[in-house]
Amino acid sequence: GGFILRAGADLLFPLLIVVGMYIILHGHLTPGGGFQGGVVLATAFVLPVLARPGQVPSHGALAIVEGLAGAVFIATGAAALAYDHEFLTPLLSPGRLGALVSAGTLPILYLAVGLKVGAELAGLLIRFTEADAESPR
Repeated sequence: GGFILRAGADLLFPLLIVVGMYIILHGHLTPGGGFQGGVVLATAFVLPVLARPGQVPSHGALAIVEGLAGAVFIATGAAALAYDHEFLTPLLSPGRLGALVSAGTLPILYLAVGLKVGAELAGLLIRFTEADAESPR
């Protein structure tokens, strides 16, 4: 990648991380949520790969994040089962309407979904760029 692409990727990376996390954490208050925020997070990790094709994040690290996020989602749902409720029944206090902490366990679920989607989509897109780099021209 050229200088402009590298500089742009360096500037956009932290912004995309913050915006992605904002979308995930405010998903119960505004349009958005885990999937949309996860896509923005994936973009944050794919853009530097396009700018610097030789510097690819570890597939193992992405797999660990994806696995842990899935485990958190399942554990959150299973915690309700432990208290004789249905799977994914919110156990935390709903808080005050409109406040950031106002949706019980929903923000935890959105965070898990966002990290899982972000890690999976980033891994998929990075594999596409690697396959494209290896293909004969």
